[in-house]
Amino acid sequence: MRVAVDALFRDAVSERFWHETQQIVDLPDGGLEVTLQVGELREVANWVLSMGAHARVLGPKKLRKMVRDDLRLALVQYDS
Repeated sequence: MRVAVDALFRDAVSERFWHETQQIVDLPDGGLEVTLQVGELREVANWVLSMGAHARVLGPKKLRKMVRDDLRLALVQYDS
């Protein structure tokens, strides 16, 4: 999976060891991109959701859809 994180969450993500397959690349905007090989996407989706607008799933499509669907369901809670 690949996730882009903005500069606000950069330190919180880069200072922690997430997985033995992790690769972290600096982005021109001050953020970073994290790449991991994981089997369970639900945990990653929850992690991405915990960062709100400060993280964006770049892949795989299944994870992007999972996060997008969760966000849509959450938004319904505020549409009354």
